[in-house]
Amino acid sequence: MDALTELRALVDRLARKGKPPSELPHLRWGRSTQTSRPNDATEESMTALIAVVLQGEKRSALGSHAFKCGAGDLLVASMKAPLPGQITRASAREPFLAVGLLLRPVLVASLLLKAPDVPLGATPLAVATGKASDELLDALRRYVRLVEEPADIPVLAEAIEREIVWRVMRGPHGAALRTIGLANSSLARISRAIDLLQARFAEPVRIAELARVAHMSEPTFNRHFRQATAMSPLQFHKLLRLQEARARLLAGGADVTSVGFAVGYQSLSQFSREYRRQFGVPPGEDAARVRGAARRR
Repeated sequence: MDALTELRALVDRLARKGKPPSELPHLRWGRSTQTSRPNDATEESMTALIAVVLQGEKRSALGSHAFKCGAGDLLVASMKAPLPGQITRASAREPFLAVGLLLRPVLVASLLLKAPDVPLGATPLAVATGKASDELLDALRRYVRLVEEPADIPVLAEAIEREIVWRVMRGPHGAALRTIGLANSSLARISRAIDLLQARFAEPVRIAELARVAHMSEPTFNRHFRQATAMSPLQFHKLLRLQEARARLLAGGADVTSVGFAVGYQSLSQFSREYRRQFGVPPGEDAARVRGAARRR
């Protein structure tokens, strides 16, 4: 049995039981028997991670860049960025399956110290996709198998995590990943500005303050921000607000007006208009649809 086939069966079996164990806090997996609407965001949409689709298909977008991942495809997201996606192939017989590892800058940095010859280059786009290598799939297989061998976790987990990151770092899609290990790289500095945007998403954007956090001039900051995210800071900020609004609406317990004001909008009509442009339906209709679907399951 090849690594992809074994990993697929392993994740399918384990995901039916629930989330990954707390002893492996950086492991993520996903399983869905249904396709989803465009722009459905998940927790991982805001997290730097390595992910591999094992079965089915998912499409994602970062600004104007679109990505499609099928079985055996790798996605590397190197910073906390809105990455709305859509599961486009899934069924009860062949569910969508994916596995991922959250990225830690300190781990990447420790590997860079051992490989000073790894090229860095200019500010890369924060998302890259391609085929997962056999070596990466094998390392992920061994990592997920630790769930069923908990006694091995204290000894093997850290080493296998390092191997997974190393396999990606040395591959053709590792440029973005490599830069997050450098505290002063342009991508790391943009990430600090994004952290501030996320913490203050309900407040107006102040480009000068973001540029200061990134230790860049405003023109340089705007250029590097676009290179990394394919969006302007203002577009990024708006998407943060809309995704937060959607999460609150879908959680229930809040009306459209209060959510719009809570995420920073001063005009309900502007909130509804921009929400519909992003997600395809007005906010109230979107929330009712999702809650109705949940009741039918």
